[in-house]
Order: sequence, then structure tokens, then C-alpha cells
Amino acid sequence: MKYKWTVHIAACCFLYVCTGCVSDYTLPPDYFRESLSVFSTGPAAHADIPVPDTVDIHTCIRLVVKNSPEILSSVADSVIAEESVTSAMSYLVPKITLEANHTYSRFDMIEYSNPDTGNAPDELTTARLSTRYLLYDFGRARALVSQRYADTDAARARVRTVTDRMVISAVTLFYSVRAMEEDLLIITASIDSLAARLRDAENFFAQGIRSESSVLTVRAALEDLKYRKAALENMQFKTMIQLKRMMGIPLKAEISLAGERNARSFDIDLDLGICIDAAFSVRPEIKAARAVIVSARHGIDAAKAGRWPLFLISAEISYTDIEWMLHEGYTVRGNVSMQWDLFDAGETRSAVRIEREKLRKARLQLKRVSDTVMQEVMTALADIRELKRQQIALHTAIESARRNVEEMQSLFRNKKATAAEVVEAERQLLESRSNLNKAAYAFSRALYELERSTGTSVEGLVSRCAAPPKGTGTEKVEQNSSGQTKE
Repeated sequence: MKYKWTVHIAACCFLYVCTGCVSDYTLPPDYFRESLSVFSTGPAAHADIPVPDTVDIHTCIRLVVKNSPEILSSVADSVIAEESVTSAMSYLVPKITLEANHTYSRFDMIEYSNPDTGNAPDELTTARLSTRYLLYDFGRARALVSQRYADTDAARARVRTVTDRMVISAVTLFYSVRAMEEDLLIITASIDSLAARLRDAENFFAQGIRSESSVLTVRAALEDLKYRKAALENMQFKTMIQLKRMMGIPLKAEISLAGERNARSFDIDLDLGICIDAAFSVRPEIKAARAVIVSARHGIDAAKAGRWPLFLISAEISYTDIEWMLHEGYTVRGNVSMQWDLFDAGETRSAVRIEREKLRKARLQLKRVSDTVMQEVMTALADIRELKRQQIALHTAIESARRNVEEMQSLFRNKKATAAEVVEAERQLLESRSNLNKAAYAFSRALYELERSTGTSVEGLVSRCAAPPKGTGTEKVEQNSSGQTKE
């Protein structure tokens, strides 16, 4: 009996050690550290933060990364992919099974020849410890493990992709609300200015100097601005609700947004080739597409291994105790077996073809992603350059419009300009200031879009473009669709 329990305890310990070695694959990584290092989120980017009364762009990004259901769902997919590695690795270690069973039975006989044993109970005790190990399978199990590792890399890259997409969405909403707030201030100032012109027009009409048309013209323009202000306030309210929801803030919470337009800028002209090289080296979409290609290649290897036999080894030790037979003993068995599907109705051939088509599809996906990344980088750079030119032109337009408004107001007071001319001058100033405000916040948003499209912070891109070129500077590096470079 002592020997029996020693064997059972040793078997359980061995099973526990094997299970621990298989399941301890890796600790969950910090999925967001890489993404937050791209966007400018300040020194406390990874700390848990309470919901503040005033939210700037850095706090907005951190709240979105922390609370976004889309990001958390992608993290769950990544964890599932990691655990699939553990499941695949279980084929490479022995499987140990422990079975125990005790049976009690009693058979009452009405007539029996031996009165001493006729109603005796029967007791049967059995215990079995068995192990089964895949001895050789022509690389099928290892190909499956490698495929799961590649799937895990792709899932982690998708987490970064979802994080970047949600950050850009939050940045767009944030700067949209800030632009609306600035537009409301501009419209309010225009309303005050037109209200003063309306009073002048009413005084001139009362004095008989101007006709009622001047009053009606200014009043119509004033009411139009009030309607525009009300519509903008409603749009700002709805956009703020979307932003609160994305940040995980209660919708009824009162918060204010802070942040100056054009908070970041740079004088150097970014080089397109450097930006594209940075994008191809770190963009998560390209990493995920390459990982899918690797997974498909290992899938082909695993499918091809199905053509060959499996060699298995198994061992078993069992204990049996039969009470009524007074029998107790141990049995030890060992077995080496081979399993070979000589005919599978084309299942293996179809599996290989499926995996090859998956590889072809993955390569086409990498080509599509590469073209999309290049297009996004070129578009982001073009937007930044255009918005910089727009801001320079709009500054000049605002100065001219301001001087025109002052001139028209002076002429109107001196009865040398009509109300329609004054209203038109006010409208031109309002449109120029509003366009400059939108262009400034669009420029701030475009910087974040450039960081997403290149996978590198603006500061990092500026330092790369400012660094002296390596070598003679005459070599051109061309990026092909597979992500490799050739001289």
C-alpha cells in the first residue's frame, strides 16, 4: 500500500511540473507602451489617471487608450492567440493520465449451492497511471507551434493598429471641439460688432440720414450669425458627447478642453524617403501582414506532414484489487505504435492547397498594406505642407480684412459707405478668422496623423531629417512589396 501511494504522489508531481512548463509561455506585454511612445503624451503617459475637470490632448489620448472597448477587445484577441501557443506546445510533451475507480456490488441469490458465499458483496478497486508521447511526426507539431507564434505576433501588431486608429479618432474629435470653441468666440465677436453697426443704422434711420434698408440689411446679417452660432453650439455639444464616450468619461460630467492651436511646429521640411523608410520599419499593419505570411508558410509545412505516419509511444502502470477473488497486483505495459493514413480521400492534398492559397492571399495583403502605408505617408506630408501654406496666406488675409472692416466702419459712420458694404467686410473678416482657426487645428491633427502613418514621433522624424546623410548620399533605397530593401 505504501508503494502504491508513493507512485501516485510521484505521478501527480510529474504532471504538475509538466503542466507548469508548458503554460508558462510569457507574461502579457505592455501593449500600449510602444504606441504611446509614438504620440506625444507627456512624461506620465503610462500612469493611471483620474478624470480631471480640464482635459488636454495628452490626457485625452491616455484616457482613450485606457478605457476604449475596441482596444481592450483587441488585447483579449492577443491573449487568446498567446494561449493557443500553449495548446499547440502540448503536443510536444508527454500526456499523463491518472484514473482511479472503486466498485461495490452485491448480488442476492434466491437459490444457491453454497450458503456461505451466496450473498457476499463484491468490491473491485483499480488505479491506472498512463502516459502517451508523440515520438515523431515529421515536423507537424513543431510547424503548428511556429504557426501559433506567428499568429501571436500578428495579434499583437493588430493591438497596436487598433490603438493608433482610436487615438487618431480621439485627436480628431478633440481638435474639432476646440476649433468649434474658437469659432464660437469669433462669431460672438462678430455679433457684437454687427450689433454696434445695427445701433448706428437705427440712429441714422431715426435721423432720416439712412433708409430702412440699411437697418434691415444689418439686422438680417446679425440674425444669420445668431443662427450660425446656435447650430455650432449644438454641433459642439454632440461632438463633445462622442469624445466623452471614447474617453470613458460619464456623459453628464462637466469637463473643459484645454490646449493651444499650433502647440507643436517645426521649420525643417521632412523628407519623404525618410518618412517612408520609418513607416515600413515600424508600422504595425506591415508587421501583422508579414506575420500572417510566416504563419501561412508554417501552415503549409504542417499540412504536408499529414502525408506521413505518426509514431507514438505509450506506457501504463495499473493496480487492481478484487476483494472476492482475494486478488491484488500491479500490471506494467509499454507500447510503440504507428498511425498512417494510407488513403484519406484527398483531405491532405486539399489542406495543402488551402494553406498555399492562404499564403498567396497573405502576400497580396502585404502588397496592399504596403501601398496603403505609402499613400498615407505621402498624404500626411502633403496635408502638413498645404496647411502651413494656408496659415501663412490666411494671416495676410485676416490683416487685410481687418483693415477693410475698420475702413468700412469709418466710412459708414461718415455716411460714405452702405450697410451692405459694412456687412460684407464683417463677413470676410469672420470667414478669414474662422478658416485660420480651422487650418491651425487641422495642422495639429495632421501632425498626429503623420505620427500614426510613419509610426514615429514628429520629433524623431525631424531629428532623422536633420541628421547628415550616411555614405556618399548617392544610393537610393527602394522598398518592395514584401517589406525588404534592395540597393
